[in-house]
Amino acid sequence: MYALFKRRFKASFVITFILYAFLGNLLMIAFGLAGRSFPINSESPIYTDDAQKIAVQMVEGSENNGTTNGITQIISHHQIVAINLQTGEKQWTKYSSSKETLIGNFMGLLVHHRDDDYGKLSLLDIKTGKEKLSEKEFTEKHKQLIDVLDNGSHNIALLQNNLYFEGVDGKFYRFDGKKLSEDNKAETYLSTKFFIESIFQVILLRIINSWRIIKRF
Repeated sequence: MYALFKRRFKASFVITFILYAFLGNLLMIAFGLAGRSFPINSESPIYTDDAQKIAVQMVEGSENNGTTNGITQIISHHQIVAINLQTGEKQWTKYSSSKETLIGNFMGLLVHHRDDDYGKLSLLDIKTGKEKLSEKEFTEKHKQLIDVLDNGSHNIALLQNNLYFEGVDGKFYRFDGKKLSEDNKAETYLSTKFFIESIFQVILLRIINSWRIIKRF
């Protein structure tokens, strides 16, 4: 508008722009849309493709939706983000949910879905983010695996292109992408995974607390 009318209506344009900016911000504040914090937290480790050119991670954004009766309302948003490691730019993004967990790069980008009492899996193309196998397609293709899959992703470990997990029947399994077989090594791998993650969480909490103490001074 300024480019079109700058010669004849310069003053009018400036006044209109100021009013627009003022009223816009006033409405944002009135409806609680302005001044909100939106911290971003990692929801998964960082996974890369075979060529180490793309890094993928699931993140969660927490939005403060105001306070009602002394209770702060928090809205969580989940997203899978892929970064091109050569350019530093976003390769692709995909909306997710709290019921989904990023497992790792296995036959594609493996996603675990918590569906009430059942666990499901799907595959994404790590380069484009497009769906390679939907939940339904994965179930039809690997029904034997899905039949014993737990609805909790904490019982799954990805190691050396093999998926190890504890089934709903209490047995331990290994899935190599084609064949499902019982494997007691899965119990050891899952225990090690739990131990490492617990130690990491303790270290991370200590780092955060130390940083808070430093900031006070």
